Amino acid sequence: MTIMERLLTRKICAVWMPRVFSCSRNVSRFHDCVRIKLPQQTSYPQNAGLLHRKLQKISPTMLRGLQEKLRKEKTMSWKGFAVLTIFCSCLYAAYEYVDKERLKEKMRAKFGNVGSPVIGGSWTLTDHNGHVRTDKDFLGKWLLIYFGFTHCPDICPDELEKLAKVVEHFNSKTDGPKIKPIFVTIDPERDTQEVMKKYCLEFSSEFLALTGTKEQLDDIYKKFHVFFYYGDKDETGDYLVDHTLLTFLMTPKGVYVDHFSNRVSLDSMIENISLRMEKDNPKKS
Repeated sequence: MTIMERLLTRKICAVWMPRVFSCSRNVSRFHDCVRIKLPQQTSYPQNAGLLHRKLQKISPTMLRGLQEKLRKEKTMSWKGFAVLTIFCSCLYAAYEYVDKERLKEKMRAKFGNVGSPVIGGSWTLTDHNGHVRTDKDFLGKWLLIYFGFTHCPDICPDELEKLAKVVEHFNSKTDGPKIKPIFVTIDPERDTQEVMKKYCLEFSSEFLALTGTKEQLDDIYKKFHVFFYYGDKDETGDYLVDHTLLTFLMTPKGVYVDHFSNRVSLDSMIENISLRMEKDNPKKS
């Protein structure tokens, strides 16, 4: 090997190879490459400029060879790594959001609502058996009050079925507070006492349906902030009613503590009511 070749080899190994290895050590395995022994001679010739020009011509060729080797390596691409990172980040963010909302719901159930509107109050209505009922008749009982109509095609039946399961969960226990479910009509023209009685019995015998005069119903609608809108009648005279889809939870003292939309699951509803009951009547140690 001539002096020029040895110097050229030394320059490549001493200058360029460490740089290439440092830039790409995380994505390839350069340690598999054959190491070139450095020559012992360390002196430079006088024509170093010519050697530098030679190195500029040779280095791109060597780098292209290294790039070809990298392409053959079966390593994860940057695109695959980025997709995996984004997927894991989204999964973790979703878990954090669900966990935070669940904790928020528990805290809200345990410590109450801050700044909630005034809901509920005294009212007088008539049940499906023709008996006059007031809010005072239900003091000492937990109430679930739902506003709907018997001709509802889907949402009201689903909600009443869910309420029936909630009531069965609590009332089937020998110890512990009981719940009374109440159905208040928003369509008194079609929801007569006989119709409501038959309708509620399809879900549970625990249900008590209430109706009343226009003044009495308007009064309870206003106190519970219930809104509804009658749709246009069809050829048969039938119509739908868009209304507030909320179920109100009242304590045995007749105080509103929470409400549940139709999107709240059965398990979440039972868990929330249990926390409310525990807060209202904590067990003595």
